[in-house]
This record gives sequence, C-alpha cells and structure tokens, in this order.
Amino acid sequence: YNFDDVEWKAYNYWTTSFQMSKSLFPPRWFDEFSVGATFKYLRGTDYWGLGRTDACFQVSDTTINAEGIFEYRSSSAGDGIGLDLGIAGWLRPINAYAGLTIGNLIGTINWSSVRVEEVRFARHRGVDLDSITRADYWERFFNKTDTTYWAGSFTSPLPRYLLLTAFRPNVYLDGQGDVFVSIYQALNKAPGYSTVPKLSVGTELRRFRNFTLQADIALGGIEGFELGAGFSVGIKGFRSNLYGSWQRGVLGGAKGFSVMLVNSYCLPQKGAVSGVQVAEPAARKPPEPEKVSVPVEKEKIRPLPEQPTAPTPPKGMTALMMADIGAEEMDPDQRLCRKEFYPFETDPVFFAQVDNEKYDQFLRDAAVIRGVVLLAKRIAAVVEGRDKKLMKSYRLRKRKPYITGDSPFHKFCVEYLAPSLQRTKDLISSGSELSRSIRNDFQGKNARKLPRVIKGVNGSVKRLKQAQQELPELIDRLCGKK
Repeated sequence: YNFDDVEWKAYNYWTTSFQMSKSLFPPRWFDEFSVGATFKYLRGTDYWGLGRTDACFQVSDTTINAEGIFEYRSSSAGDGIGLDLGIAGWLRPINAYAGLTIGNLIGTINWSSVRVEEVRFARHRGVDLDSITRADYWERFFNKTDTTYWAGSFTSPLPRYLLLTAFRPNVYLDGQGDVFVSIYQALNKAPGYSTVPKLSVGTELRRFRNFTLQADIALGGIEGFELGAGFSVGIKGFRSNLYGSWQRGVLGGAKGFSVMLVNSYCLPQKGAVSGVQVAEPAARKPPEPEKVSVPVEKEKIRPLPEQPTAPTPPKGMTALMMADIGAEEMDPDQRLCRKEFYPFETDPVFFAQVDNEKYDQFLRDAAVIRGVVLLAKRIAAVVEGRDKKLMKSYRLRKRKPYITGDSPFHKFCVEYLAPSLQRTKDLISSGSELSRSIRNDFQGKNARKLPRVIKGVNGSVKRLKQAQQELPELIDRLCGKK
C-alpha cells in the first residue's frame, strides 16, 4: 500500500462581503442585463490537514514492513480575499431571469503561525497474535518518533466554481410562488466539494410580505442526493435565512445533514432603501426677496375632503391619483373620494416617466386605463354587495345598468368607462409599436434607461390586454350595452 497520494484537510472561516452591480445595454435575447461583483474579506479561524506524506505498507503472511512520514499542519489564524463575478438579465427565449456566476475567481486564505507535527514510523517484524488484544502492544507496535515545530505560513485556495441559474417569478398561487433551476460545477479541488456537476430544482413561496418559504431537491455533487427546506425573515434591510438539508437519504435514512444560517443587511443609501429613510442634507436657502403687497381677488377654493392615500411610489415612479381619471371634473362635490370607492389604497397604480414624450404619454395613458378598471370594479362591488345606504346616496340600482342618469357616476360612465375599451385597443397597438423601437429610441447616454423602459412598456401592454378582457363585462353591468 502506497500512501503518497493521501490528502486530507479541513478549515473554518467567516466572510465579510461588499456587493455592487451595474445595469448595461441589453444584448440580443435580453430585455434587462446587468453585471455584478462581490468583494470578500476572509478571516480563517481553524485549519487542520495533512502536509507531506511518504509512507508505504507491505503485508505478508508473517511480516509487516511499514515505513514512512506523516506531516500534520494546524493553524488558528488566517486571512485572505475573494472575488465573485456575475452577469444576469431577463432572457426572452425562456421568459425568465438567467444568471451566470464565477465564484471565488480570486480566493485564497493565508494561514499564519502554522504548527507542524511530523510523525516518523517503521516496523519490520511479524505480528504476535497472542498480544493483539492488549493496548500496550499497539502502543509499541511501531517504532515512532514525533517532532513538532513552527513553519511560518502557507496558502490554501478556496473552492472555485461556475454557477448557472434560471429563475421564473410568479409561477403559481396567484403570483406568490417562484421556481428556480441551477447547475453547479466546481472548478478545483477543495474540502467538502466535488468536481461532479450538481443540478438543483426548487421553489420559493412569498405568501407573506416579510416571510418566505423555500424547498429544493438536488442530484450530483459530493452529496449525490440532497433534499432541503428553509425559510427567511426580513425587516427593514435585515434578512435572516435558515436552511437545512438531508444528504444521501431522507430523515432517519440520511447519511448526512447540514444546517446553514445566513444573515445579511443592506446598507441604506441616499433616499429610501428597504424601508429605511435617510434624511437629505438641508439646502442653503437663498435670501428671500422683499415682499410687495398686491391686492388680488381671492379665488374660492373648495376644500377637498380627507381621502385615503396611495402608498409612496418606488424611486423613479409616479402614483396615479383620482384626479388622473377625472374624479374632480366629473364629481365636483368630491363624493367619489369615499373609502368605498377609492381603489388606490389597496391597489396602487404606479407608472414610470422616462423623459421621452411619446413613452411618458403611453405609460401614463395605460395607467389611467388601469385606474378606470379599478374604480369600475369598486362601483360594481358596492351594488353587488347590496349596500343600500350607499346605493341610495349615489343613485345606483340593482339591475343593469347600475348607474342611472342622475348618479354622480354618470359622467364617469359616459366619458371614461364606455370609451375606454376602444382606447385600450389603440394603446395595445401603440405599445406593440413602441416595444419594437425602444432600442433605437434609447441610445448613447439614454441607454441606461433601457431596462426600465422595456419593463414599463411590456408590463403596461400586458395589463392593457387584461383590461381588454375585463372591460366589456364592466361596461355592460355599469353603463349598459351601447
């Protein structure tokens, strides 16, 4: 037996990382595209492993000839750096997000204060069968000498790997369930890793706002078979993920079990990030001009009633308001702003503005159609919910059409809801034309807006097609067939 190629090592370390990403002009087949990098500082806490091995055993019927050297290395202090690189984007052919990561492209730990224990042994005699049950016999079995010394430092590489992923959101349970597939390929030998490819398929359920459930199954790799599940909790930028998995079996039949706990925190940036508000520095005010009193006729302004408010729109987005769907002009008494008819508190409508007139107009008009549909659904819900007090106050009736000529909703029905079906068809056609010209209209310094424009236009067209299916029935119920 020759032990020259025996390898064994294990180490522990913790990582502090900094991530950054940048959106780029999408290449062919992509609607969105970005590149990213993760810079890591590694702090090693423990290392154990075999260094030099030079040993040989020869066994015959009566004699054991054994001679060799084993060198054990250990350390409790090390540090290093790591770098991950990746690309990701929305890939049209598979209608999903796809990403490619090269992990630990740079990744080493330099161990210091290394303790080396060198063991030399030899035996060129037979075996005393009458003594093999005695402990002191095995203590004297080899002629052994131990030597311990300090060997300065050495470097160990981290596992380098290639990770290909595909992620499709909103697949099931009314858009609350996501599905992902990944292929992991190790590129070097490292403790706990195998160069055998590993295929994983899993799902994530986002039933609640700050709580998700995950489950996956994997084949290949060092585990051979793996079944895992976990959950994550996030609060204002902080997220904690707990995950466990069985390997080479399930429950009591498993040959291994692992647990992983990952905590992360997103540093707040300028403005609002992950619900954390950051105050803007106060700007220096210019000196106020001298006030000159000019007599003017005071205009009578009708005080608006207090109304529910829509959630704050994300950065770069604008929230649709009741005024955008003609609530003020068709209802001068402002009675439409009652809670029962105000749709944007529970179903906010946001639209992007990209500093291009034709795109801004399309995105706003598509949002208005969405607002008209939501308001129509609220009116229908009041009638079908048999709220007699509201129906009497707003002159709504039980049979079709729900809206009568003296109802405050009559103008909404005639001037907004009824014509919206044809307007929706026209917008779908306009959106399809815009989607084909986006790449030509956003070039040079405007190319950075491309991912947001593509997402906005495609999302608006999708919602318009949904409205096209809902509007005929709403118009029939509220306004009557025209």
